[in-house]
Amino acid sequence: MKRLFTSLVAAAALLLCACGGQAQESPWQTAYRETGQYLLSQPAPTTGSIGGEWAVIGLRRAGLLTDEMARSYKAAAEDYVRQSGSPRLHRAKSTDTSRTILGLTAAGYDATAVAGIDLTAGLSDMSYLRIQGLNGPIWALIALDCGGYAIPQAAEGEEQTTREGLVSEILSAQCPDGGWTLLGEASDVDMTAMALTSLSPYLENRDVQAAVERALTCLSRVQQDNGGFMSWGTVNSESCAQVIVALTSLGIDPAADSRFIKNGASPLDGLCAFACAGGGFRHSDELPEPPAVAPTVTKQTAPVTAAARQSHPNSVTASQVNPDRAAAKQVASDGAIVVPIEPDGMATEQGFYALTAYALFCRNAPRQREVPRGKQKRKICRSRPRHPRHSAPPLPPELPFRTPRCSCHCEPAPDVPVIASQ
Repeated sequence: MKRLFTSLVAAAALLLCACGGQAQESPWQTAYRETGQYLLSQPAPTTGSIGGEWAVIGLRRAGLLTDEMARSYKAAAEDYVRQSGSPRLHRAKSTDTSRTILGLTAAGYDATAVAGIDLTAGLSDMSYLRIQGLNGPIWALIALDCGGYAIPQAAEGEEQTTREGLVSEILSAQCPDGGWTLLGEASDVDMTAMALTSLSPYLENRDVQAAVERALTCLSRVQQDNGGFMSWGTVNSESCAQVIVALTSLGIDPAADSRFIKNGASPLDGLCAFACAGGGFRHSDELPEPPAVAPTVTKQTAPVTAAARQSHPNSVTASQVNPDRAAAKQVASDGAIVVPIEPDGMATEQGFYALTAYALFCRNAPRQREVPRGKQKRKICRSRPRHPRHSAPPLPPELPFRTPRCSCHCEPAPDVPVIASQ
């Protein structure tokens, strides 16, 4: 383990050169290193939106997913699938299936053969994907593309899913302001960023290009003065994380693109504003209603308001409340409310998930591509996968990144073994 942490220091030095040649460790690199160490101290990932697939992906990206971890996760996923008895792991949330496909693929396993079940078949019916709103098509496309999976034939009477259909579904849901939303007509940062991530492999399509440009303008317009982003009325770390993933998927440097620098602050700065000392991230700095009378006890749990417990539309679990998120604040004897140093589970995993995406971006910066602006239009592939299936980790250092890269970024940085994540 000591040898591993030593390699992290060397990796950080490489990243310094790759991302601007700074003489000392930047805040995002510090957060990356410390959060990785923190996540390594947590239990091995299993299935679930917290402590599950996002941790697998992050560990994989960082080059830290050991064979033992991968096998352990696979066993947990197989148990999950057996209990379900169907490639539809939830009766209404197709994202449960999509998330598991992402986790298995990142761990180096074939999601078409899990306990005798082809999980991709759970995404073959477009009408089922729509039950969850836009979340379903977005994450189905990301999951299918992450391993270059062909889409199985839908059962008789079902609406066949195609990549072309998924892209069309996402494009047709774009809001007038250029973003995307789960509910209503006003766009949401998280949904906009996730939609961009899903569309990133299809930039040669002219309609996709136009939609992406409008969405980038929308995200730039709503960015906060500190570089961060707001979703559901709260400036939070997860929204920053989703934007960073989206931008790097598109070949855009979130630390340097002028559209995303506000008062000298980038989305990376916005994310790192929520970094906890010693690793991990807070969800937000939003505080509950202050008590009418200052407490007399040195430390006391403040009541958690309904607003504080409101679920945040994170990747894949938009309608669920994160039990860690509403962790109570500490109230000092003078009435001052102090944000605890304990990291939030989902915020930590998504924060590191984003930092690993940026680390990969830095490692492969010379190979990044801009959003095409020409008139050339290529039809979206209907059946052939756009991405070759990933080999088992780790990739050899000399292996170049594929172009276009998988939008889920589950490949590890070839010579940047840093630490863990979602």
